[in-house]
Amino acid sequence: MPYPRITISQRSMTGRAPEVLVRFLACVGVGTIVGPYDPKRGNPYYTYRAYGWEKTLHVAKMLWPYLGEVKKAQALRCLRAYKEARR
Repeated sequence: MPYPRITISQRSMTGRAPEVLVRFLACVGVGTIVGPYDPKRGNPYYTYRAYGWEKTLHVAKMLWPYLGEVKKAQALRCLRAYKEARR
């Protein structure tokens, strides 16, 4: 079973990580920003990522009040599947 993860990708026209990802990382306090990727198809993109149970759960708890029903259902499905597979 793959470990749970959160990823957010953003294109950048500046050649460095987009400010929105930098601010998000500063707010949640866990994870990394990687990139740039795919510069041949236009503006490169960067990805915020938080891998693993603890980091994913931490970010999900912080975002929970702001998530819509679809994203809440996706988060619960992911976390429950991982926890069940670890039993």
